[in-house]
Amino acid sequence: MIMEEISKEQIYRVLRRFGRLDSREGEEVDDFLALELNRRKEFLEKIVIEKTAALAQSGPEGRLRCVDRNGRPEYYWRKDGKDVTGAYIPVGKREFAAALAQRNYDQAVLNYAKDELRLIKQLAKKRAAHNIENIYEEYGFARRALVNPVWVPDDEFVAKWQQTKYKKRVFKEGEPEFFTKRGKRVMSKTEILIANILADLGVPYLYEYPLYLTARGWIKTDFTTLNVRTRRIRFWEHFGKMGDPDYCADRLEKILDYERDGYFPGTHLIITHETQERPADTRLLEAVARHYLL
Repeated sequence: MIMEEISKEQIYRVLRRFGRLDSREGEEVDDFLALELNRRKEFLEKIVIEKTAALAQSGPEGRLRCVDRNGRPEYYWRKDGKDVTGAYIPVGKREFAAALAQRNYDQAVLNYAKDELRLIKQLAKKRAAHNIENIYEEYGFARRALVNPVWVPDDEFVAKWQQTKYKKRVFKEGEPEFFTKRGKRVMSKTEILIANILADLGVPYLYEYPLYLTARGWIKTDFTTLNVRTRRIRFWEHFGKMGDPDYCADRLEKILDYERDGYFPGTHLIITHETQERPADTRLLEAVARHYLL
């Protein structure tokens, strides 16, 4: 029987990664393992369906015994478990031997797939009910104040992350005044769009958070974003004047500067862009946010 659906929340609770989550290593461990576990589950379920259907069709029963006769294979049909030697299958009936071998293989694969699905299900159920995260969540406010947990609930994690202190931009007199729906001042109309999309999706962000790049020194990233589910940080850079050759050349070099320091597009860096002739598409901006940050 195919296992019941395992929710993503169960998987993430099972595979939640502890410690620093703002490192620049590949994909986060919890995200990677959750993805692989779901892929494995889907792969095994497909196998169970296919092999169950194959074994339901008529075919030879029993098992195949193979013998190597000085490099020449011989095949024997063991009709039941008591038949140790089996009946010799002539060369002219190799199709029968192949059908028997395939049936034996299908049965073995089906058995292993069912066993592995059962183990995945047991792991999810056991760890969802008994995990380190639950210990802190079950504490009251007074006790929480006294301990230094290895994991905190998302709301506490986000609240602390958004309280990160850093030197924010001081806008100069005469600079254009652009404000998001939450009253935060930004530098461009497209940044208003991005900030509002992040707010609507519930994605925490820090505006123009400083980051050190070896080739450029301290820079201000447009948006430093947090995927709450995976607790992965990504820097969102929007290049708004790519129709300007000098600006475009500098931004392409900036991407290389990010990469030289280990920040790679898609993994640590989100890049969007526009020109005067092709302005930003709000639908694509939202799609990008959903893809990387939810």
